[in-house]
Amino acid sequence: MGEAAPTLIGSVRRALHLLDAVCASERPATAKRLAHALDLPLPTVYHLLRTLVYEGYLRKLDDGYVLGGRANGLRQGNARQAAVGR
Repeated sequence: MGEAAPTLIGSVRRALHLLDAVCASERPATAKRLAHALDLPLPTVYHLLRTLVYEGYLRKLDDGYVLGGRANGLRQGNARQAAVGR
C-alpha cells in the first residue's frame, strides 16, 4: 500500500504560485500577465492579488504588482530559524 496523497489547499497553492510569478518578473507584473502565465481566470487572480496586497505580501503600483514588505521579510529569513537548521 502506498502513502496517501497529502491534502492540499488549492487557494494557498494558487497564492504561492502567484507570489513566485511576481518574484520572477523583471518588472511589475500585471494581473492579466499573471493570469495568462498561471493559466488562472482573471477574476481569481484579482481576488488573490487584492488579498496579498492587503496582507502586505505584494504592493500595487500604477503599472503592476511587486513584492511587498512581508514577502521581503520572508526572503531574508529569521535568524533563529537559521540557527535551528544547522
